[in-house]
Amino acid sequence: MKKLSLLLAAGMICATAGAQSADEKPYLRSSIYTILLQSQQENEKLDREIENPNLVTEMVSSIKDSANEIKGLFKKKSDNEAQSEDNTPAPTTIRSKVPQEEFLKIAIPDQYFDHNLTGRVISLDEIITELTPEEIEEANAAFEKKKKSGFGGFIKKAGKEALGSAMGGGNSALFAIDTVSSQIPAAMQKYFATNHTAEQMVGKWFDYNAANTPKWDLNLISDRGFYNASAQDAANAASNGSTALLAQDGFALLNKTFVVGINLRFRSNMAIMAEAQALADAAASMAGGIGVLASQVAGGITGMAVGKGYSVQANTFLYKLEWNDDIQNRFAEDIFDKDATMEDLIQSGMCKLVPVGKAKETARVRQSITNSRPESELVRIATEQAIDKALNKLQEKVEDFRTFTRISEVGSDGIVYAKIGTKEGLSKNDEYEILEERLNEKTNRIEFKSVGTVKVVENQIWENRAGIAQDINDYSDEDLKAEKIDKDAVALGKTAFKGAKKGQDYTGYYLRLKKKK
Repeated sequence: MKKLSLLLAAGMICATAGAQSADEKPYLRSSIYTILLQSQQENEKLDREIENPNLVTEMVSSIKDSANEIKGLFKKKSDNEAQSEDNTPAPTTIRSKVPQEEFLKIAIPDQYFDHNLTGRVISLDEIITELTPEEIEEANAAFEKKKKSGFGGFIKKAGKEALGSAMGGGNSALFAIDTVSSQIPAAMQKYFATNHTAEQMVGKWFDYNAANTPKWDLNLISDRGFYNASAQDAANAASNGSTALLAQDGFALLNKTFVVGINLRFRSNMAIMAEAQALADAAASMAGGIGVLASQVAGGITGMAVGKGYSVQANTFLYKLEWNDDIQNRFAEDIFDKDATMEDLIQSGMCKLVPVGKAKETARVRQSITNSRPESELVRIATEQAIDKALNKLQEKVEDFRTFTRISEVGSDGIVYAKIGTKEGLSKNDEYEILEERLNEKTNRIEFKSVGTVKVVENQIWENRAGIAQDINDYSDEDLKAEKIDKDAVALGKTAFKGAKKGQDYTGYYLRLKKKK
């Protein structure tokens, strides 16, 4: 491991001159590789759903009729409670593939390093045909075991069982979509194994090149280690020879490396609402007819998809590169120091991607009435917003995936500011930890100590969601209300947090999500 440490220290010294100021780099970044998950079977079903709005009403009626006949799960609704038809004309240019076509145009969000490999699209259908029931069950269990149990989990499970029985393997769009979704984890695991994705991601960290001698280098780790270091840290390291400390920070980045699989769906809002309501009704009936809770379930699932029109759904699956001191030492001694090949790394079996969370979020597609943007661009904006929302939800669920944001400004009366906003999922009274960067003298590593808690200030949240600033003057009052947009907040450029210790200088400190409200 000596060779690796010495080279990294040398690389860090060379990189010191390029260190940026904290204002230029507002995050401690994790690294992500985003993959589009495509299914032609799913696209065809969704297209039929879009082209025939009445299919939604027929689908729900069929589910309810079957449920009444088989299990008596659903109560009859009065005429004024019946689902109304969605007569919104289906778009002529937008189909379920459009969000997928726009996906590769969307940049990786600023709070992450771009760790994309060459393959950005997985075609699911062919992989799915090779899956066994055991592989599907095992891959889903790896995600499910991380979920909390409880009454809410029972309701969701009950609803799925009810819908499964009611549909009986039918041909509805809902059934086809859910089938694909349940097979995605197993398909991704098979793709990772076939393409040696974990090893390729490690190879990218070390700039692996089979034609070179040496085959591995430390340029990327040095660059990213110094990005995450403050300018003062870099200057101190250069002056006192402690560049190995920043080298360790570079290695810590490997333990913050993730893959995000994203299944994008273009759907009718009526279909999303019908799906949510049918699930809630079924769950409530099986749980004893608790309609209030059922309505809450439905409301939570529909989110932005309210009323007529269309939305983009982002169904996301998060994996983490497994990396620790043991793996790092093995890699240094058996691969890096021996200038071994990628095949040697693959054969070692030391690199793995493990599932850590999943989320599904929705963003509404604005109608191109008051502006000149083509519909495909409006779909791209909705796609970016849906992906942002899904990444935020994953941060909420997975602590390891949460972003460290530098405090950009210290105000008076216990107020601090950071350059994040609605794009990062902030809402009033969310709680954030204040983290202080410290050196653990025993391990000679940087650690973060929580030194306080602050809350987001309600009327000082920066509105920075994709596409809104450019089009803010085109939004009608109805649009502003529907999408909960504070028109004046676009110009803020930062969000205020209250509750910090008055008189404390928090320059160089960080904020990290603690609790959503």
